[in-house]
Amino acid sequence: WYQRRVRGNKQGYEDYQRHKADNEVNQRLVTVIRHGCLIQIVSRNIRVGDVVKTECDEEFPCDMVLLSSSDDEGSCYITTANLDGETNLKILTCPEETKSLLTVQELHGLDASIECEPPNVDLYSLTTRQWASYTGIMILFSIS
Repeated sequence: WYQRRVRGNKQGYEDYQRHKADNEVNQRLVTVIRHGCLIQIVSRNIRVGDVVKTECDEEFPCDMVLLSSSDDEGSCYITTANLDGETNLKILTCPEETKSLLTVQELHGLDASIECEPPNVDLYSLTTRQWASYTGIMILFSIS
């Protein structure tokens, strides 16, 4: 019974530490486009469909799809150390169909849907079908 009590206390302490870390992440300010304007909100108030603007060396507050990048090739480098412990940089490239959308007005004018596969344990694979409409032109593209 003593070992169970010690193990229970240890697990309770670890849960409390995770809760504190989650609260810290959920309180970070992020910039989103809403109603055609850039506004700052706390990350726990991000909604499905929000377009989130991130800067160099900023942590992503949630799972996101890269729509565009200030890089000429539409790329960015990310690290997934907080997910899998790997510290090497991985390159992400945004879809050709959205990489030219760089201004708040262009991104606000985007009407898009993403259809994803069910969740799985593979952090490095995501297959989606996406529909996007910008200025009335419908686009279908896939990301694998």
